[in-house]
Amino acid sequence: MKPHNPSNEETMFEAWLKEAVTAGLVSHYHCQPESIPLTPRQVVEVDVELKTKTVIKDRFLCAAHVYTADFRVDLTARGQGLLRGVFQKSALLGFPDGVQLVDTKGGFMDRGTGQEFSINQKLVFAKYGVWVAKVVPWMSQIDRKGNPKRTDKRTGLAKAVPCWFMDTWCPESLAYTSRGKVSAMGAACRTCGEFMESCRVKG
Repeated sequence: MKPHNPSNEETMFEAWLKEAVTAGLVSHYHCQPESIPLTPRQVVEVDVELKTKTVIKDRFLCAAHVYTADFRVDLTARGQGLLRGVFQKSALLGFPDGVQLVDTKGGFMDRGTGQEFSINQKLVFAKYGVWVAKVVPWMSQIDRKGNPKRTDKRTGLAKAVPCWFMDTWCPESLAYTSRGKVSAMGAACRTCGEFMESCRVKG
């Protein structure tokens, strides 16, 4: 089995998970958890003519199809409560066993990759009743010219582009550049403490 090389998005989300564990929202997590069988290996029976008789043999059509999420996240009761707004579809299901499967994606996916994930997501739910959440850790809030990517049509003011860090918080390890300056995501997002405080005020 080849070693798994995590994508930038997986590395970013794992940094978030480490802070979520410290904050008591996640009890523990697993990278590349056990693969989930979705369809079995397919064969077809065919007649094979031998010298003295005809026998039926299996002919291979296609291999079994399995899906492996990027992360299995075990949410605490507190985490299930405070993260309902971002894990919305899983919250509708009541977070079975407190488990959340996550597939991390970049802000820009080629069409084939997006379609493949969407199919796997539907198959996992149809077969196991488990919703795999697609998580885009970070989407830049400004374009190449430095203008906001999204503005409110009524007010003309900058409006957040939805992504995981904007919806929750930016991990401290990603909030600063290697030179100690505040990064773009650090400037645009809350800290974990600010997120927890906002939840306390709402609650």
